[in-house]
Amino acid sequence: MMANVSFFCCDETAFYSNKEQDNLIDVSHRYILKSNPWIVFVSTPNKDGDIMHKISLEKDSLWTKLYFDYRVAVNHMWTPQEVEHMKCSPSFPKEYDLKFGYGTSTIFNAHDIDFITSGPYDTSEETCTSPYFTKWLAIDPGWGGSNTEGIFEGHNRDNLTFSKFK
Repeated sequence: MMANVSFFCCDETAFYSNKEQDNLIDVSHRYILKSNPWIVFVSTPNKDGDIMHKISLEKDSLWTKLYFDYRVAVNHMWTPQEVEHMKCSPSFPKEYDLKFGYGTSTIFNAHDIDFITSGPYDTSEETCTSPYFTKWLAIDPGWGGSNTEGIFEGHNRDNLTFSKFK
């Protein structure tokens, strides 16, 4: 162990492995009583459930939390036109708008899951009366590090799409 640590900084903390994130908390907190250092974790948001996401949700926290999204930089680092252009990028919510979970290899986004699971759903063949009836199934094993693995099934009936998330 190092003696008299005064500044402990970790950059892109949310992208460390889960084991490294757990160790990082343990190691950094050991120094609080020893030398009262500044402990700084900096990161672009990554996935739901990572260290930065957990810290952001803490109510009674050891951390002072500072959030700087793209709005802070408009007319300083970027023009409004440049920001509008950047919004075309699929990674914009994560990279510039401090949103967790974007680009984490899940085929299900939270809004769709909420919509799909919000009401009753009948999957019986008898309810499907259209001669153009089709069914589909999508599976996300969650291998991309997401916490939203699941099975999505759906069918078309009378030009309406019905779906269910399991």
